[in-house]
Amino acid sequence: MIIKIIFLLIILGNIMFNIDNRNEILEKKLLKTEEELEKIKEHDIFISNIIEYSSQPFGVGYPDGRLGLVNKAFEKLTGYSKEELEKTDWSEILTPAEFRDMENKKLKELQRTDQPIKYEKEYIRKDGTRIPIELLVHLVKNEDGTPKYYYSFITDITDRKRTEKDRQSRLEKEQQLIEELTTSNEELQATTEELYKSNEELQKYSKMLSTIYELNPDAIVLTTLSESKIIDCNQEYLNQIGYTREETIGHTSLELNLLSPDTRKDYIDKTRENNKVSHYELKVRQKDGSFIDVFYSARQITVNNEQMILNIGHDITRRKQNEEEKQKLLENEQQLTEELQVINNELIHQGTELLKINLELEESEARFHALADNIPNLAWMAESDGTIFWYNYQWYDYTGTTLDEMQVWGWQKIYHPNYAESVTEDWSNKIKEGKPYEDIVQLKGKDGNYRWFLTRVTPIKDEQGELIRWFGTNTDVTDYKIAEEKIQQQADLISQSFDALIVGQLNGSIESWNQGAEELYGYTESEAVGKPIYELLNTCFSMPWSKISEKIENGGMWEGEVKHRTKNGETVIVSSRIQNIIRNDGSTKLLETNRDITESKRAEEHVLKLLEEEQQLTEELSATNEELQATSEELQSSNEELIRVQNNLRKMINKLKISNRELEQFAYVASHDLQEPLRMVSSFTQLLERRYKKQLDDDADDYIGFVVEGAKRMKQLIDDLLAFSRLNTDAREFEPILMEVALDDV
Repeated sequence: MIIKIIFLLIILGNIMFNIDNRNEILEKKLLKTEEELEKIKEHDIFISNIIEYSSQPFGVGYPDGRLGLVNKAFEKLTGYSKEELEKTDWSEILTPAEFRDMENKKLKELQRTDQPIKYEKEYIRKDGTRIPIELLVHLVKNEDGTPKYYYSFITDITDRKRTEKDRQSRLEKEQQLIEELTTSNEELQATTEELYKSNEELQKYSKMLSTIYELNPDAIVLTTLSESKIIDCNQEYLNQIGYTREETIGHTSLELNLLSPDTRKDYIDKTRENNKVSHYELKVRQKDGSFIDVFYSARQITVNNEQMILNIGHDITRRKQNEEEKQKLLENEQQLTEELQVINNELIHQGTELLKINLELEESEARFHALADNIPNLAWMAESDGTIFWYNYQWYDYTGTTLDEMQVWGWQKIYHPNYAESVTEDWSNKIKEGKPYEDIVQLKGKDGNYRWFLTRVTPIKDEQGELIRWFGTNTDVTDYKIAEEKIQQQADLISQSFDALIVGQLNGSIESWNQGAEELYGYTESEAVGKPIYELLNTCFSMPWSKISEKIENGGMWEGEVKHRTKNGETVIVSSRIQNIIRNDGSTKLLETNRDITESKRAEEHVLKLLEEEQQLTEELSATNEELQATSEELQSSNEELIRVQNNLRKMINKLKISNRELEQFAYVASHDLQEPLRMVSSFTQLLERRYKKQLDDDADDYIGFVVEGAKRMKQLIDDLLAFSRLNTDAREFEPILMEVALDDV
């Protein structure tokens, strides 16, 4: 019996030892599990901090529009707080309507391919502004393959969009500049062609004016203002003075003995003082010593920057002679009248003579009318009060009027309405003053068109200086007027051109320098003319001058880019065209047209620099995107590893829960079931101690004492095990039951 008890105690000790070992193993496993859980928690916190404080906006969105995890960068990007974003529908509130269909297509593509997808759209921030973004979206699916949630890495591409916009704007400006340059070049080409055409027309007009100049019935002579040297004259002037052209050109009227010194001095001084047209009647000595009366109209003009005097003289010798003869006749008539009472017969004789003279005068007047009717100019005569009583044939032929229509002041209807009033006023003043009148006005022809006429009216006076008649002519100067206007327009066009137009000799000496050149280089025309252009502007050609000169001589023109230095020391880049031009006198000049392209060249360099910076930025962005992609893949891998560890942990926890339940159940059952045999062992051991103590040898008493003491410790251990098994067991409340049922179960 004692052996059985001892055997049972040994078995119970083994059981308790196994329980202690198992508890120790469980404690080690629990400790290891807690350490792994702590590491996982630390890793989760580390990943969470990386996401939370990353400068890259990050967000998790669900298919129903809810937002999950977002970091601070996402809050800053949208302007919403985390609490506000939890209540925000990302597909409705943050995404503009025009991007929703596109985004749905992209998400469907992501669900179909399971590959991260990248696309661009805009977010509507809390303050209502929009911000362009680029999203890299990943998808996490449920077990059934439906989308569980999306997590996205968002990039603010405002600067990139602005850069693209600026680049597009620069490209558009560059294209616009190219188009403007092309248009300007075409306009310049058209202007050049027009200048060539105008030059041909001017040459025609020049020939025509030369013909008119030479064949003009009035003498025309051009002299210098400073020395009064004769520069040029027409054939009529040579006919009047009797000298040849070689004898005349380069000499003064004093050297040719045409005028007396006093007359010449008075004539020159008055012309210099008066800036308008001046009129004079001068007696001119011819080469043979005879004198003629000439009516001169003189005016100061500027030719090639030199002051000149243009003189137009009309030979009035015959008119003077007629006036003198008429004056003599009047004197004779007066003398005959006084002697009428004394010498009647002589008066009759004188009357007969007067009749003959009157007939001769009538014939002379008829010849004058015939001459006046056949001159190319319109001519007319008026009384001293301005009433016109006679017009020549050319007047009626041009105007298509009759003498009755032109009676009194009927001529006013022929003048252009813009000039009729002023001409009438000026003519009335000249009538009162008895002075010559000259003006250029428009007269209407019988075809209804207006042409320009030079009107000259000369007062005819008697020997006492009394005004008796007026003689006027109208010379058609329409062609001259049109040519003059064209020349002036072309001169204004060249002068006001934005391009620098420079005319120079073959050796580079500057002859002409327009306003565009003054504005471009800073030198005035007076500062530039006469200086070598390439020394003045420190010209730097893109190729040797010898080759450029050869090309101009062979092809007549060279085009290219040239660097010049302005007056203030700045360097400008110009698009230059140099070409040969041949003047009327056969001399060859160089026309250089320069257009400032400094800003466009700088813009090109700036665009190239921006393109290089853009390329570098693109490479940096690409590298950053690759790093972000690698980080994203690493995070995705870490997330997958975390999910796997979490799943394993859940499984281990479940197993531990099951094991703990089993352990608790085992401990409860073991502690409950072991109490009965232990109680028996303890009871009978105590009986042995009480009954047989000191009846057996000392060893037996010691053994029995050991058994009793071990039983007590065993009971304490079982009680502790039972208490441990009840730690996680919920206390059950007592409730009334039917004892009959319980007894039946027993």
